[in-house]
Amino acid sequence: MKWQPAEQLMVEFVALNLRHSDDLECRYAYGICGAQALREAWMASEVVNCICADNGEPLGVAGLNGNVVWLLGTDGLTATPQRRTALALGGRRWTDHLLEEQRQVGESPLLENWVFAANVGSVRWLRSMGFSVSKPEPMGSSCQLFRHAWRKG
Repeated sequence: MKWQPAEQLMVEFVALNLRHSDDLECRYAYGICGAQALREAWMASEVVNCICADNGEPLGVAGLNGNVVWLLGTDGLTATPQRRTALALGGRRWTDHLLEEQRQVGESPLLENWVFAANVGSVRWLRSMGFSVSKPEPMGSSCQLFRHAWRKG
């Protein structure tokens, strides 16, 4: 897998093929479908990368808006053990880079977001990248359980 700047067609492909767990997370957290959340996050974020398969197929989109780091993907993103390993390694390098950039501009390095507690794969991925993850607590009008995830540099 390779990480590269996200272009509109890539974002649209991922939005139209979003995995069910990411769609649910967006609906519960923000009250909008995952495709709309992805499009809005892409427009609002300072940094946005597309995670592509070796053949160029877009598998996920990850970004940073302030200190809020996010990723939404297709089922293909974690379809094989090789892709899961590549995602963990690539995600760690990417978040290391984001924290270093924050440090270089004099900011206190911090990345954070909330993750749907039932999305066990995402929680495992965040922990593999060095994020701390809180106990589940109700969030938003849905009162679904979410976990705060953060990583300081």
